[in-house]
Amino acid sequence: MINVYEFIENTRVEGPGLRYCIYLQGCSIRCRGCNVPETWNSNNQLYTVEEISSKVLSNLKIEGVTFSGGEPFDQAKELSALAAILKGHGLSITVFTGYTLDYLKNSNNQDYLNLLNHVDLLIDGPFDLSKKTLKKPLVGSSNQDYHFLTDRYSIDDINKENKLEFHLKNDGKVMVLGIYDKEKLDLLLDDI
Repeated sequence: MINVYEFIENTRVEGPGLRYCIYLQGCSIRCRGCNVPETWNSNNQLYTVEEISSKVLSNLKIEGVTFSGGEPFDQAKELSALAAILKGHGLSITVFTGYTLDYLKNSNNQDYLNLLNHVDLLIDGPFDLSKKTLKKPLVGSSNQDYHFLTDRYSIDDINKENKLEFHLKNDGKVMVLGIYDKEKLDLLLDDI
């Protein structure tokens, strides 16, 4: 079972191209200043690998899937099984993680290594509030980096600047995606 916070069926701000983003629930890292601390604890919105793969594969517009968090590597075993199915259907895999690639590779954790074997683009490193930046696309702090683990993508496939998306959820709430200055966005939304 995979613990999910939110499914975003179509996004262009969570990796290269049009993507299906799965925000995972549960995070053992818990970076100070995290934009989505509501994903830290488990919420028991559980799905099987088959349920999620069916949801994703019904979207014929996307070129890939992004695992974000929460912390994807906290559910590495299950996500590895899901990634294998999705890659088998020609979709790319992007993962945002608070761990570093070196840590994951040297951990001797087979589940981590299995998931890494399916990843095309890994964006790694904990969010560091003292290194917060809006100038580096897809990342929140300058210590975070891109790792192109296959030849599917290169730096040329990354948006040259950060973008913002607003998604209206079924419950009427608005979800904001992308890298942004939360304080400035809050002021803007207060004015609206």
